[in-house]
Amino acid sequence: MSIEKRRVIDIDDIQRRLTLELVASYYGFTLPEAMKQAGEARMRCPCTDCSGNSDNQSVSINLSDPMKRWKCHREGYGCGAQGRLVMLAYCMKHGRMPDGGKLVGKEFIDIAKDLEALAEGKPREDSPPPAAENTVANEVAQTSSDVQEVLEKPTNVPLSQSENENARKLVTLDEQLTTDLADLSPAASRYARRRPFLLSEQVAQECRTGYMRGNAKSSLRHNWVYGISNRQGEPLAWVGRNVKYEEDHDKWLENGHQGRGPNKYRFPNQSLFRRSLELYGQEWLDDPRFKASLEQYGLILVEGFTDRIRLHELGIMSVAMMSNTLTDEQTELLTQYAKDFGHNRVGIMHDADQKGDEGAKETLWQMHQANVDAYLVWSRKTHDGKFADRQPESLSEQEWCDITRNLHQNRAG
Repeated sequence: MSIEKRRVIDIDDIQRRLTLELVASYYGFTLPEAMKQAGEARMRCPCTDCSGNSDNQSVSINLSDPMKRWKCHREGYGCGAQGRLVMLAYCMKHGRMPDGGKLVGKEFIDIAKDLEALAEGKPREDSPPPAAENTVANEVAQTSSDVQEVLEKPTNVPLSQSENENARKLVTLDEQLTTDLADLSPAASRYARRRPFLLSEQVAQECRTGYMRGNAKSSLRHNWVYGISNRQGEPLAWVGRNVKYEEDHDKWLENGHQGRGPNKYRFPNQSLFRRSLELYGQEWLDDPRFKASLEQYGLILVEGFTDRIRLHELGIMSVAMMSNTLTDEQTELLTQYAKDFGHNRVGIMHDADQKGDEGAKETLWQMHQANVDAYLVWSRKTHDGKFADRQPESLSEQEWCDITRNLHQNRAG
């Protein structure tokens, strides 16, 4: 096999640029005539052997977010067809799920190239998209051709090993951060006072977090900064949180949503770091101080940086997905971490609001699919609604004790 060049196709970015309608049209797959334009919808199963292949109520799919999973509900608990948009494209093209239920190797490369061409508005030069009935002939043609591009599974490189000289200089960026109230801007002071654990010097040092002063020679100045590390504790990236986000967002709303809304976080360019591959806080999994927490509660999953840091202060082992939805890579990581460190248990603790509850349902399903003993820590309605619209970052020590007491009683009952 000849290899002329190596490159990475950012499949997550491509999926976000596409719609179900575009992908279905590309593969000649018929959608329901009266299908919604956004939100939850139903369609037929793309797998030809499924009894739901001709029933437009078989598959549930979120049209607003291509990163959310779709699933076939026919054949009892489902025919097994499920995944994100890239998997749906494969099923539309081949009329089946890939062997083993995972899209890897050449099959993954082929679909990724299809979607890349579609996102860029041009046909594939090496293999035009086939209609469903031409699948067999197309597969033979693919097998006989040389692969000119190799799609590597991306990994995040520690800053100390980066090919980028400027990135290597960022390894000790946390030494420039401060938690001294005298050094904080008014907005940063308000942000930290609402989250007093951020002002703990010990927590700040351990979790590599703090405020980047306005006079610093850094693109993260005026931001509260969070350091993301790999399992070995090596810095991978620094993320800035706009401490004026709430104020900026309110002004944006007052102006009638004119222009692009303010960004809450500033992540590095995806060519340097992909958050979808990591779980924030993973470097603490084998720290002795969290052994008792892992034995009692398993591994707690939260959404954000400050949620994870607050539980860290309380002595609770948690990891954050840095979003409200797990990626496929994070799902695999969480499953492995649960089995290796959490006694095969995961406590799902999304924010206790509407979006959090919706995300928690999906996460619970994903964990159960992986045979992980997953349980719901809280929601808007559990615990008599006491924690509705709360985030883990706001918990007091007594409130955590109350939650775990209720969980223990429910589990014993």
